[in-house]
Amino acid sequence: MRVLGPVFSKDDLERACVELVALIDPNAESSGMAWAWNPYRAPLGLGNYDVNALTYALQQKGYTMKWLDKRLPMDDNFVKFDEVEGILCNIEMSTMLSSVWTQRHWFAIRKIHGVCYNLDSKLEAPVPFPLESECYKFLQELVNTGECELFAIKNSET
Repeated sequence: MRVLGPVFSKDDLERACVELVALIDPNAESSGMAWAWNPYRAPLGLGNYDVNALTYALQQKGYTMKWLDKRLPMDDNFVKFDEVEGILCNIEMSTMLSSVWTQRHWFAIRKIHGVCYNLDSKLEAPVPFPLESECYKFLQELVNTGECELFAIKNSET
């Protein structure tokens, strides 16, 4: 949860999922299975949240989430780290259940005090990119896999 840890707790994201369901079906919570199944998160509350839940939760905190067009080159003309809070990356993961269920993983790239960091929770610690150009190269490589979606996160007030 490092990707959203400073902004959200698990409870914040769970609440966003419940609120989204309530917007569609006000009676959904009374079904008795709400604890196990919610269309905006992984089954049984395993913590992998849908893009709609993240977008909604970010909006509640004053942020916007914009999908980045992967047909455009990931460079400083397109992604301006000085103008965004960060880039959310959503990648497809290979697991032993991949043939039955596609699992996805969220992580962030963020510029902090002039240095871009990979904040992937699967890493032991945040990893700095030596140069901003290396960060753009990394993002382009993710896009080239065809198994990644990228989103720019901005403060709504800017």
